[in-house]
Amino acid sequence: MVLEDRLPRPTIANTKVRHDGMELMRILVGMSLLLTAYGGQVFAPHLTASGGAGTALVFLQALIGILLISNHFLHYAAVLLAGFSSVPSLSSDLPLASNMLTISASRCSSISTTSRTRSGRRA
Repeated sequence: MVLEDRLPRPTIANTKVRHDGMELMRILVGMSLLLTAYGGQVFAPHLTASGGAGTALVFLQALIGILLISNHFLHYAAVLLAGFSSVPSLSSDLPLASNMLTISASRCSSISTTSRTRSGRRA
């Protein structure tokens, strides 16, 4: 609160720059999911997939990455990503689970915002 008056206020980027930034984030998240799935990890490099359920999660992760990169069915990809990110947190400790929840919430909100602005329903 004390520093708020002393720090400069950043300028807000114009609509094209914001849109391009959101598109870049969508592509980078999709690539990250695909590369992690290619390595056999689930959601993060430190969570390795094991057994049939792990293999199914790796394929689901790859599907979400493909949906994000291809820019099709972004709402479904956001819902799948939200559900998918809750799975590794079930077997983790509480701080790691809350961190994964925060990261996945920001990913899903950015994907949802990008798909709304692209379809023209909301600017």
